[in-house]
Amino acid sequence: SEFGNLTLTRLYTIHVIVLPVIALLLFTFHMALIRRERLRTAKIREAADDPEIDFQLDEDDPVKDEITQPYWPYQTTRTLVLTLILMGIIIIQLIVYPALKNQHVSVGHDGWEADLPASEIKLEAPADSYIPYVARPEWFVRFLFELRHLVPKELEVLVTAVLPGVILAVLFLVPFYEKVFGEKWGQRLAIFVYVGGLLIISGISWYGIQMERNAPDYALKRSQEIAYAARASWLASKNGVPPEGPDSLLRNDPKSMGPLIFARHCGICHTWNGHDGTGQYIMELKDGKRVKATPWASDLAGFATTKWLTEFLMNPRSPKFFGHVGAMKGGDAILNGDMNDWADSYVGPEGILTKDDIEAVAALVAREANHRDFKPLSEETVKRGVSVFSGIDFKDKSGKVVDFYGY
Repeated sequence: SEFGNLTLTRLYTIHVIVLPVIALLLFTFHMALIRRERLRTAKIREAADDPEIDFQLDEDDPVKDEITQPYWPYQTTRTLVLTLILMGIIIIQLIVYPALKNQHVSVGHDGWEADLPASEIKLEAPADSYIPYVARPEWFVRFLFELRHLVPKELEVLVTAVLPGVILAVLFLVPFYEKVFGEKWGQRLAIFVYVGGLLIISGISWYGIQMERNAPDYALKRSQEIAYAARASWLASKNGVPPEGPDSLLRNDPKSMGPLIFARHCGICHTWNGHDGTGQYIMELKDGKRVKATPWASDLAGFATTKWLTEFLMNPRSPKFFGHVGAMKGGDAILNGDMNDWADSYVGPEGILTKDDIEAVAALVAREANHRDFKPLSEETVKRGVSVFSGIDFKDKSGKVVDFYGY
């Protein structure tokens, strides 16, 4: 009843197995027709129209060799040589290109970069509606993808359904051009269809690619797409693809989904290094223009680290923390609350705590968070932090004491 892993599996089977078999059968039928009609050449038609030319040509007549030359082994050899050349080019690309790109790439941002050899990123990210990824078709149908964005939504069916049928019909009728328009104009029309169609398709595809690359956030989005692909490749190499399908690789991965969840549920108020967790800035309309929105709550990048706690204790009113909450309903109570009163009393101009004291307390509390990159504290720092923590009143106005155990 919905699109999922089985849908993608069936589509993959159709494209990889069924369609190639159909194409091979059509190619075989096409070659059989060429073999059958090989005598219907321009020179035979010319000979048939000219009574001075006798069909009983001498054995050593070059015209006869050109007319009646058998398909095997002459044309067969040419076809096989061209096929081998094309296969050789593809094989060289498969061998050389990864070697040229076999350097480590760092993609993503902040705490979820992917560091993998570029040659290890063999596929794009798994198709998943939850992942902000724009699937792009191959180059030969890219023009249809671009045309969809150039027409109103109600006319998309003309691009996705009607136009491909028209193109196939035009190509199907190419062999009949000479019969309808004559040999001279039929051949010219066929060349015009092939060359003109290729130029139009290439132009539309090139235009779409350039428009995409000129977008302000193209570099960021492309970096994220490579990061998702690299992460999915790494997860699949470690644990394989689960029965639920490849989309579950990223959907069950905290490093992939964490920033997305933060952006959708926390990024409305909080920021992460100034953005929403995925590198995108939160935007708002002001005077009819899209501008970067002012966050309401604290920036949570580095939360519970020594640096973050030190900055918070030194200046809770900083724009990075409570500085903007006054703009929201009830924000004044937070902006001028107990935490700021405490900071004014202990770390203000007349405060009794130095920055070293605050850093020692922050390090002591940060140790409880058990961050992966937390460095063990020196004995001197622990003693100083315990001394400051024990000698300072951390009660709020109601007399409650903050418990930092397991912070």
